[in-house]
Amino acid sequence: MGLYDRFELLEMRHNDGVQTYHAREIATARPVQVHFLSNPVENSALLASVDRLPESERRRVLDQGEIQGIPYVVTDRLSGYATFREWLAAQAPTSAKAEVDTQFWTLFDAGQASAGHVSAAPVFEKPAEAPAQGAVYLEKEAEPWESPSNPTLRTNIHVVPSAAKLTLGLVFGIVAAVLFLVLALAIFAFRSH
Repeated sequence: MGLYDRFELLEMRHNDGVQTYHAREIATARPVQVHFLSNPVENSALLASVDRLPESERRRVLDQGEIQGIPYVVTDRLSGYATFREWLAAQAPTSAKAEVDTQFWTLFDAGQASAGHVSAAPVFEKPAEAPAQGAVYLEKEAEPWESPSNPTLRTNIHVVPSAAKLTLGLVFGIVAAVLFLVLALAIFAFRSH
C-alpha cells in the first residue's frame, strides 16, 4: 500500500526544505502530517534525527518511506511546533553544536561513501614552503571517529606561534644572554682580584 493509498493530503502548511502537509489517514480519518524531505543535502541528517528520536516521540512517526526518490515521514499532528525541523530539534538529546557536528559527519560520510572509499589521508597537510622560525608541527593520531565507515581518521596539527610570541621569546633570550654574560664577567672579575 502506497502513501497516497493510505493518506489524503489536504493542504501544504510549510515549505522550508521540508514540505509539510496537513493530511488525513483514509482508513480512520485520523489527522496527520506528511513531511516531504525535498533538500537532498539535508535529507540524511534529518532522517538520522528521526532515527535518534526518544521512544516516546518515535511513536508519533506513523510511516516513513520514499516516493519518486523523495523521502517522506508521516507523523501525528505536531501541535506546538511550527515546523518538522523545530520538532526534531526539540527532541534532540544533544546540544546544538553536537547536532551540527552530527550533520557534518553525516554529510562527510555520505560524500566519502559515494566516492567509493574512506581516505586515511591527513585532514591538514604540512605547508610546502619552509616553516616560519619557531614553528612547531605536531602529528598525533586522533581518537577513532565513532563512525564505522571511518575508523582511521588521522589529523596533523600545525601550531605556528604568532609574531608576539616569537618577539617575546626573542626578548627573553636576549635578557637571559645578557644576564649570563654579566654573571660570567662578575665571576672573572672576582677571580682576578
